Amino acid sequence: MGFLEGDGEFIDAIHELSILGSGHAVRKLYAHFLICYSMSDPLHVWEQTWQTLVDGIVYERRRALNAPG
Repeated sequence: MGFLEGDGEFIDAIHELSILGSGHAVRKLYAHFLICYSMSDPLHVWEQTWQTLVDGIVYERRRALNAPG
């Protein structure tokens, strides 16, 4: 629809949400972008935001499995 122009808008949105949102919310937003929008280069967006997107996954899995170490 042309609301967001360029992948920079997607990258900025992910980084902005990471400030206040949970890791789960950030990953959900990325998945939403993949499904609903037409990013010109999804791999580029991943490369720019992967550290933000994976933040907290290990912690969440350890907590779910009750494995502290």
